[in-house]
Amino acid sequence: MALGLLPGMVLKLIRRAPLGDPLAIEFGGQVVSLRLAEAENLIVDVSADCPIQRPRQP
Repeated sequence: MALGLLPGMVLKLIRRAPLGDPLAIEFGGQVVSLRLAEAENLIVDVSADCPIQRPRQP
């Protein structure tokens, strides 16, 4: 529940720094900057209407 991020909330990647770190993520009406090491701890389920396809399983 850190930063008000709760299970079931919708996340949106807003910006990525030129070298990839940090990331700006929007959720719950706020934009938060996270380092890659912090963002790696998020468990994300891609919704069916997302324009980006899920990665293929090997």
